[in-house]
Amino acid sequence: MLFSVQVSCFGTQWLIYAPAFGVQRIVADKKSIRSEAREMIARCGAAPREFEVELELGRVVDKSEFRLLSESPRNGDDEP
Repeated sequence: MLFSVQVSCFGTQWLIYAPAFGVQRIVADKKSIRSEAREMIARCGAAPREFEVELELGRVVDKSEFRLLSESPRNGDDEP
């Protein structure tokens, strides 16, 4: 199974978002984006045992916009 993860620039960090699960996370190291995305999806408990992650380029997100996204009913556990 393939899950899409949107990757957006967030200052000096990266915001990753898995729309299929409604979860998001801030990642500091660009090299760990894919592994962090897999871990974030796996933690949801609804993902199958084996799955692939497809990274999609997002856009620049500023901190005020992130606060609006964080107020959504389903969000991840990371907030700046």
